[in-house]
This record gives sequence, structure tokens and C-alpha cells, in this order.
Amino acid sequence: MEEAEAKLRRFRDAIAAGVDPTALVESINEAQADRTAAQGALAAAGEPAGITDAEVYAMIDSLGDIGPRSPTASRASWHGSTGI
Repeated sequence: MEEAEAKLRRFRDAIAAGVDPTALVESINEAQADRTAAQGALAAAGEPAGITDAEVYAMIDSLGDIGPRSPTASRASWHGSTGI
């Protein structure tokens, strides 16, 4: 869609600079059709697939108690609790 928008901007700029608009009719119509097709494709695509809030919370819950592994815990206790 960005490409079609850029073309339309260039055509408007050309017309503003004095180019005969009738010379650009076919090109403008093609760019507008491209933009309409791109808008339709974006609308059909819908929202991007992602994870739900519940899934994020479930992942966090699956980590368990990370207190002993927090930066405030000593290195010895962290290494001991992780087996490293």
C-alpha cells in the first residue's frame, strides 16, 4: 500500500508542477486500484495472531517461584538452587 500511496503522491506533485493531468489519468487509476487492492488485503488479513493475556500469565505461572534466583539472592544460593 505504501508503494501505491507514494505513486499517487508523485502524480499529485507532478500535476502541481504543471504536468497535464490527462496524461496521468491511466497511471493514477492504476495506482488507485493498487491502493484499493492493498487496503482490501490488509482488511482481510485481520489482526495478527498472537498470544492471549491468559497464555502470558500461564507461562509466568509455569516459572514457579523465582525469588531464590533473583538478583538480590547470593550467587551461592542461586547456583545451588539451579544446579549450576
